[in-house]
Amino acid sequence: MRGLILIFLLVVVLTVTSVGQVLSANPSETEFSEISKLREEIRLLRENYERQLEELKASYERRIKLLEERLKRVEEEKYLAKDSQRLKEEVKEEVLEEIQPVISSSVRTFPSMFNPAVSLTIDTMAKYYSNEGRDNSFDLRSAELMLSGSVDPFLSAYAVILGTEEDVELHEAAGVVRLPMGFSLKGGKFFADFGHLAKVHEHDLPFVDRPPSLKAYLGGEPIVTGVELGWLVPIERYLHLTLGIYDEFEGHSHDEGHHHEANSHIHRSTDDFAYLARISTGFDPFPDHNFRLGATYLRFDTQDRQTYAFDFKYTWFPLSKAHYQRLDFGMEVLFNRIRFAHEAHEEEAHVQHAWGGYAYLEYKFSPKWSLGFRYDQFQYLNNKNNEYTYTPYLTFSPSERHRWRFQYNYRKLGHKLYDDRSYAHEVFLQWTFTLGSHKHPFQY
Repeated sequence: MRGLILIFLLVVVLTVTSVGQVLSANPSETEFSEISKLREEIRLLRENYERQLEELKASYERRIKLLEERLKRVEEEKYLAKDSQRLKEEVKEEVLEEIQPVISSSVRTFPSMFNPAVSLTIDTMAKYYSNEGRDNSFDLRSAELMLSGSVDPFLSAYAVILGTEEDVELHEAAGVVRLPMGFSLKGGKFFADFGHLAKVHEHDLPFVDRPPSLKAYLGGEPIVTGVELGWLVPIERYLHLTLGIYDEFEGHSHDEGHHHEANSHIHRSTDDFAYLARISTGFDPFPDHNFRLGATYLRFDTQDRQTYAFDFKYTWFPLSKAHYQRLDFGMEVLFNRIRFAHEAHEEEAHVQHAWGGYAYLEYKFSPKWSLGFRYDQFQYLNNKNNEYTYTPYLTFSPSERHRWRFQYNYRKLGHKLYDDRSYAHEVFLQWTFTLGSHKHPFQY
């Protein structure tokens, strides 16, 4: 009996132990959920790690590829640069070898290379005047012989000998020194840098005669003896300044019989000079259009006389029709001031003012033909009367050095003529031609 009890107890103990082991081997539902979560996190971490690793690998591979391509380009450019430089040197040597004989032959001196350029301009005119006292004739207005050239790299010179039916004279003789910074110095006998058309030779004017207002206030061509300092200001836009000092002023004209307010010849001592100041500019707002502006001041001390001038010019020059069409409009206004002193009583001196000017329009409608019109007006100093001139003109130019021009002037005078008329008709037929190279200095 005791043995049976012991066996029974042993069986109970073994059963309880087996049940405990079974219970301990099967986790609860909570523990199973936590294990599943941990496994999922581990899987996600592994996938994220593998993805980032692939992306990093791809990024580095792209960068390495770009660096390799860049290195290849640098090496190729370096090689090409060396090869290009070598090729340039070879071409340069070959070209120099080929042109060296030409250069050597071109720099040889010959006796005529220092000879000046020579030209002869013949200006003839048939003229008719309705008023008495003026000759109706066909005559030689002028024969202009011009010599110009370079003395050395710094100095150029020119001379003009003018002949008419009455006499021959030295019209101009001057030298121009080129200085640094755009400066230049002119000295001798020359046309003063006054206004727009005053400094232009009469045969080079756009019409037959010089505007009457210029003749009235300047006496004709402003020929001076002295010096002028010019400065082409070194800026993008054209700007030129001129200062002049003269001891002689000649109002020169090729015509006779016109009414002049200025004396034809004024001589000055060394203590009594004439002074000039001028500023001029120009600009091209569009390729086919050009504008020029200028202002001039001129003082004659011997007459206590001052003249102011303001000039303007517009040019339409279509590049597509350079030889067929052109339009020029120019004008100039002058103000004259003279102080007349009483010989005995200085305090009784009085001042007289007068003004005048001209405007013209010329249209080139074909390679050889152009048509123009000029208007001129000025006041007399003695009585303030005005003189008006209306001028149509027609120009035919077979070539650059050959020109015919027909012009008509209707002058409404400020005084009466011999036949008690206050108007006059004038008709001109001009024929001008040039032999040789005829060049005048650049004028603005």
